[in-house]
Amino acid sequence: GTARLLRAVDRAHVKWFTLASSMAVYSDAPSPAPIDERHPKRPLSPYGVGKLAAEDVSAQILEARGIPFTATRFFNTYGPGQTYTPYVGVLTIFITRLLRGESITIFGDGEQQRDFIHVKDIVAGAMATPGRDPGRYNLGTGRGTSLNQLAAMVLAQLAPGQKPKYAEAQAGELRFSVADISAARRALGVSPTRSLERDLDD
Repeated sequence: GTARLLRAVDRAHVKWFTLASSMAVYSDAPSPAPIDERHPKRPLSPYGVGKLAAEDVSAQILEARGIPFTATRFFNTYGPGQTYTPYVGVLTIFITRLLRGESITIFGDGEQQRDFIHVKDIVAGAMATPGRDPGRYNLGTGRGTSLNQLAAMVLAQLAPGQKPKYAEAQAGELRFSVADISAARRALGVSPTRSLERDLDD
């Protein structure tokens, strides 16, 4: 599907192509230290495999046609309009379950960390790419939040006094996923302005 879309691009009208990619292209990190774009690409999920393939197909086709190409690798995005599914988007899952009067479950010990970035910062980063340096860039905040910390924030607002349940860790889940956004700062002028602590209600 990606290849068909790219082959249909009219070079006379498309001056730049930005692909929405994902942190799922990376392998697990050994620590919560932020990872940059050189981190090994060994996806743990079919979704990550698909995103990495889309990046490579885009680069191959667009470079051959002389169209600048940028891939922006979104880390854990949150914000208004996020659709609930029981499979992805841990923040949305937590909030939806609590609003239904249900408990929340953390798989594993809860010390796994994610880089949560507000959708408005994602949009700003993606919109910054046209006319800038082509390349592949992380879009995150550079700050890790453990699932235990996330659960505590959400419970404090929606179900004070309640505790999360714990279950066995699930295979195929990254332990640590925190973005080093140095390259995006330099090349795209990316500078996230929102944080979970301030913008969880947004």
